Amino acid sequence: KPEPKPEPKPEPKPVPKPVPKPVPKPEPKPPRPTTLRQAPTPPAAPEQARTVATSTGAKTRALRIDAKQQYLAELAQRIERRKRYPKAARKRGEQGVVELRFVVQVDGQLTDITVEKSSGSKRLDEAAVRSVVSVSPVSPIPATLGQTTLSIRVPIAFRLRG
Repeated sequence: KPEPKPEPKPEPKPVPKPVPKPVPKPEPKPPRPTTLRQAPTPPAAPEQARTVATSTGAKTRALRIDAKQQYLAELAQRIERRKRYPKAARKRGEQGVVELRFVVQVDGQLTDITVEKSSGSKRLDEAAVRSVVSVSPVSPIPATLGQTTLSIRVPIAFRLRG
């Protein structure tokens, strides 16, 4: 007696893959002020830092970037060396990061020093401002940058150990 043929099972329908939605591109933001890093790395040797470029314009831009990075690194180091943790804030366990904004004039004077973002502690905010005021004047802006002022934004961190 022949065996009945098994009925073919219907194949499962393929699940349609969701079509990814196009992601809108963000509109370009206006230029932001230069931000200094709290613990900058020492500037690289000029041979390592310069971009190999074939045109004079590209070489000039690379040199300008190197000069600006070195200038900002030196400025950040000076501010960090002058930073003083207020004793009262230390006793109360106050910690935080203060974001300051200021303008470096062509002659090295620092102006328009303002707290952009508070640490939450008036003592720490004032200490951060004092650290920036204490380094003024700084070295004049390098002529290679071709700028008469630099708008700077710098975070100043106050952290207690242990």
